[in-house]
Amino acid sequence: MKVQIPFRPEFREVMLNGIKTMTSRTKPFGKEGDTFPAFGAEFRLKYVFRELLRYSAVNWEMEGAKSKEDFIRIWNEIHPRKGFDPFQSVWVNIFEKIEGGGETKP
Repeated sequence: MKVQIPFRPEFREVMLNGIKTMTSRTKPFGKEGDTFPAFGAEFRLKYVFRELLRYSAVNWEMEGAKSKEDFIRIWNEIHPRKGFDPFQSVWVNIFEKIEGGGETKP
């Protein structure tokens, strides 16, 4: 099934280059095997599961951040009311770029 997952423009290059392969969300956006478009390419959800937000911060590289602190900063910008709570349960989505899904537009 094709789903829509929004991403901040700053993640374009790291997603297209296969560096960002994970996104943590407060609600589910899809299931394993679902595909989604982003930045003119197609991606497939490999794993979807729940875990504590602190583990997402540990995996900051997979999240496309420059550091754990950068991940927390980005999270706080996106979620200003609640902010970063390491014990918050989140949906983790691990994905891969589908080869041949190439870029159609920036």
